[in-house]
Amino acid sequence: MACVYSSSAEYDAALIAERRAAGVYGPRRYRRQRLATVAGLAAGLAVIALLIL
Repeated sequence: MACVYSSSAEYDAALIAERRAAGVYGPRRYRRQRLATVAGLAAGLAVIALLIL
């Protein structure tokens, strides 16, 4: 039986790609969280500005 991969680096890359495709590492939520935070801050500042004027 021969190994499909010629080096351990190829094996690791294939393993990580397979796990990402399966969703093991989960979705990246950083952009969504950052956008929600910025939108919340902007809405808060708008409300404060309306109350002052």
